[in-house]
Amino acid sequence: MDPPLPTSGTYVSSIRESCTLIREKYNIKISQDGVSNFLTNLKAEDYERLKSSHGLAFPLKFESAVDELNVICLLSILNFLHGYRLELKARTGRGAWDTITFLVLSLYLSTESYPPLSTSHLASLTKEKLAEFMGLKTHVEKQHETLPIQIGEVDQDVKEIVELVYGVISETADILQKQKEKSFGSWMERALTESKADNEKLLKLLVVTFPAFRDVYEIDGQPVYLFKKALFLLNGISHVFSLPGRPTAPFQLPDSSRLPIFADNVIPTMLMHHGIFSFEEATEPSVRSLGLQYTTNSFPSPDVPPRLEKKHAAILRAASVDACSVIAKAGNLTEVDVDAYLWAVAKDTKELRGVTRWIERGTIMY
Repeated sequence: MDPPLPTSGTYVSSIRESCTLIREKYNIKISQDGVSNFLTNLKAEDYERLKSSHGLAFPLKFESAVDELNVICLLSILNFLHGYRLELKARTGRGAWDTITFLVLSLYLSTESYPPLSTSHLASLTKEKLAEFMGLKTHVEKQHETLPIQIGEVDQDVKEIVELVYGVISETADILQKQKEKSFGSWMERALTESKADNEKLLKLLVVTFPAFRDVYEIDGQPVYLFKKALFLLNGISHVFSLPGRPTAPFQLPDSSRLPIFADNVIPTMLMHHGIFSFEEATEPSVRSLGLQYTTNSFPSPDVPPRLEKKHAAILRAASVDACSVIAKAGNLTEVDVDAYLWAVAKDTKELRGVTRWIERGTIMY
């Protein structure tokens, strides 16, 4: 059972406080030497180049700001599937984020419904159509065991992926229909206006309204609040609509400069690789064992990523929120920029692309 949501006005502080408490509870230390070495070796030109790599700028001509806002909202709520990265790569050549981007943009550019990605458009989608727009085949051809013929079998990994995405899209469309919203973008425009783009009010609206943003856990009686996708969305809106050369947005923009990071599996993996954590005295055996593999550069093969339980994944994600806060303060940086840099640099060099990322299957939160 999930813990109760934070009280109004305490969403950001609840993220920070719960993440610090859970890191300390399991005795995962933040290495001051590791932080210092990370900042010392941080190349300014690389940091400036990668800190703005949010993956939300597209060469499309949107009909309106709300039209673009709609795309950003859908990309954010569907920003998961990390646990199926290898399966997606094998079938489409695209990873999790690229698969979701491909899906949303394919739906946007399709001529089957106008306006594109409207509430009615989302509600009309079937699992079969989703698979098609994701570039996935639901069946694989296999040789019959006794007869000289090929037979079609359900691809179980694809089935699981499509069902997760379909579940979020159909649930979101149902909520928007009940609220008589034309699109997710129109809902978000109203939320920005009514909240005056206040981060606390927006986080509460998103998390209370849409279960797919409810990234919360209870671990040994301790609540842990992460809200990864909701934070990603607020930062994405702030970033995209304030890019140089853009006209002023017709709605207020949230201030993401003081938000915590959007904890997934990539950020803690990079922090572990860079020696930011010390796991020698960690009290959760599975977390300690995994952490020591990374800090001693004996991590497992990229072809067989460690599969974590929800509890252990949440502990590491929470620890990464706390660690990035320490890094940002020590380097006079913003946490959202540290997040963007670590996420982008993980794909920037052959060495870092080869660092195995642990995964959690079945989650729609990251």
